[in-house]
Amino acid sequence: MFYGYENSYQSLDELEQAIKDYIFYYNNKRIKTKRT
Repeated sequence: MFYGYENSYQSLDELEQAIKDYIFYYNNKRIKTKRT
């Protein structure tokens, strides 16, 4: 997910926030399909 992009963040806090934002997106905003 973030492999190779570690150096593009200025601090660990920025990376942590990006991960939290992605988790929020994944759990709430992405298009979900039902499996049947």
